[in-house]
Amino acid sequence: MATQAQKNIELDHLRDLFARANLERLSKFEPPSEPEDAPDYPLTQCKIALGLLKKWSADNADSITQAMEAQVFGGHDDISWPTAFLPFMESTAMYLRDWGLLLEAWKKYREYKRQNSVDEVELGAIVDLYQSAFDQIRELAQTWGMDFVNLCDLVTEHPDGHVDWDGPYCGAFVTTAAQQEKPFIGVAFKGTNPLQFREIAVDYNYQLVAAQKPFLRGVRVSEGVYTGLFGTFAVPNDPPYENILLQLEAIAANLPNTAAGNPPVRTHVTGHSLGGSYSSLCYANMLVDSVGGLKLGHLAMGDEYTYGAPRVGSEGWAVMNDGLVTEAEGQSWRVVNADDLVTRVPPTLLKPDQTDFYHIDKGMRIFSEKKPEPIPSEIGLPPPPPLPLHTIKDIIEAVIGAKNHVPNFYYEALVYAIKNT
Repeated sequence: MATQAQKNIELDHLRDLFARANLERLSKFEPPSEPEDAPDYPLTQCKIALGLLKKWSADNADSITQAMEAQVFGGHDDISWPTAFLPFMESTAMYLRDWGLLLEAWKKYREYKRQNSVDEVELGAIVDLYQSAFDQIRELAQTWGMDFVNLCDLVTEHPDGHVDWDGPYCGAFVTTAAQQEKPFIGVAFKGTNPLQFREIAVDYNYQLVAAQKPFLRGVRVSEGVYTGLFGTFAVPNDPPYENILLQLEAIAANLPNTAAGNPPVRTHVTGHSLGGSYSSLCYANMLVDSVGGLKLGHLAMGDEYTYGAPRVGSEGWAVMNDGLVTEAEGQSWRVVNADDLVTRVPPTLLKPDQTDFYHIDKGMRIFSEKKPEPIPSEIGLPPPPPLPLHTIKDIIEAVIGAKNHVPNFYYEALVYAIKNT
């Protein structure tokens, strides 16, 4: 059995391999012509910063401890709000990436490739620069007794055939020695930055398309999110989902775990806003892939927690998802802040012919001054009425103006739920 020191080395080695693979993928695209140094979400609105998130963590240390002890897993029991707090923090932490450092590493790696260099010292420095873009996320994770490994970073790269769109950005929060008897992984997707047009374009292109089998059993889901996760990016037959799954398998196989027989590692999925859309499709397809033990040999599917997620598919999608979750060990929780406009779309009058949109079940509405309440199922009812948003400008303004959508409002309501239920 590998020692803890050996396991740490192996995880660092995987982090290095993933960084090189991500840089290689980025190198196939031209870096943005202008520095995109805007934050991943407007700091003036939601005030997300490392210091604030550390304070949130310290103020709710008991909830984080409880979530870790439970492996962020409640199964088919009622939702545990202390357990739900950690995936919320994971999904919020994804906004801490330093885009400027990532862009600098991207440019340096392209120059390294252009010169046909084989200098490992130079390459190592570029990889270190790339890794430093995620230092704040790792620092926050370490306050929980966890580590962070970046998995996929395609938020400025376009899927084949869609030059104005982009792809997902997600990472893995992994347990360390303190959890060696109960290891787990949290897969977190970043949400929309309304200042980045490519991300808005993914939200805007919500028209329904049939998923190409074997993905999602062919149900109809939003084209932008589906294409970002299951499309290809300059490399044939190389969808982000498959890369994410391979990397998770590698991490799970190398997590510290002294339990006999090295059982599969419990894995949950989370995301805020657009990240919740990505996580819903990712979680569902991981459940599809887990049937009969296919593809997920080292992973045991746990729960899903989304925060402020819009609708992402048809009624057929919602029915299919409900069936998958019913047969699985875990549960899919859809957490909605009161009056969050983003969770009420689509449909909108922007695309009046696209109305067949349904939320998945197990929705919970949270409030800052009263107890959470379950949201009734939409399955079997008429489609929800379209919101009066007529242009993409309306959508951007709605996202920016949806104050109940930003993480700090979710934090306040979650804390109330923890203390009062």
